[in-house]
Amino acid sequence: MLNYLIDKHPAVKMPICREHIYGWTIHFFVGMLFVILFKICLFYNIVDMTIKTGVAFGFLAGIVGVTGWITFLSLHPNPPAIKRIVFYSQLIFVHVVFGTVMVWLIQAH
Repeated sequence: MLNYLIDKHPAVKMPICREHIYGWTIHFFVGMLFVILFKICLFYNIVDMTIKTGVAFGFLAGIVGVTGWITFLSLHPNPPAIKRIVFYSQLIFVHVVFGTVMVWLIQAH
């Protein structure tokens, strides 16, 4: 979706495909920022290292993601025609999975 928004923006002169590195790089770095934020919360004992915390953190990350997408899609001059409720719902779900797996991986190391 990030690559679609980049490709369809009038300021972008070169076409990019769905698998282009731009969107994936942005997504990777935003994910890393969330992991760093979680690690900072752990360091300062703001959160405990539990699966429940991972689920909650993932849910909050999903809410942040939905807020970001609402903003991006409303500001974009040529947004895609998508079923936004379905898109936002799956976004929250996959971020809950992200938070759960993140805690599991941190606990494993």
